[in-house]
Amino acid sequence: SPTGSLAARIADLFMSEIVRRCDVGIDLHTGSDHRTNLPHIRADLDDPETRKLAEAFGAPLMLHSKTRDGSLRGAATDRGATVLLYEGGEALRFDDESLSTGVVGIRQVLTELDMIDADSTDPRPVPVESRHSSWIRARRSGIALLDVELGEVVQRGQLLGLIHDSVGKRLSRVTATRVGIVIGRVQQPL
Repeated sequence: SPTGSLAARIADLFMSEIVRRCDVGIDLHTGSDHRTNLPHIRADLDDPETRKLAEAFGAPLMLHSKTRDGSLRGAATDRGATVLLYEGGEALRFDDESLSTGVVGIRQVLTELDMIDADSTDPRPVPVESRHSSWIRARRSGIALLDVELGEVVQRGQLLGLIHDSVGKRLSRVTATRVGIVIGRVQQPL
């Protein structure tokens, strides 16, 4: 709203002066506090133009994700823009892999749009596609010692980590409930 709170006025200005003028957008995100994400693109992969740009970005993973009401991606898409959401790394941290993947990905999208010349003639990596994501949560509280890394392929029943109490007694095991790829993990052990 142009007459609302400071945040509402800034959002209105951003939407009217920037988003309204865009055909394509890339919304950049890190994981939230104490979580880290494998570099990946979230996008509506059923839309051919969006899929083409998601593939051009070249992140290790493309996750099909419809837009959410109230999100920047949703608002921009409603105005006719094609929008990718890039997630990688952890909040308040510089992660070289996530930063590099993001910079290269943005340049590859700009190349795909004929806005810049290609940096390289090397073939682009083909991202893995996923149509679903979910968290696997421990059933008990305690200190989590995780045994999996971002990007690791896990099998159903595979040990993901152990939960201990403060003196080292094992309280429970956390196992994969399905086959999948680890795209996010909690960094805070408590």
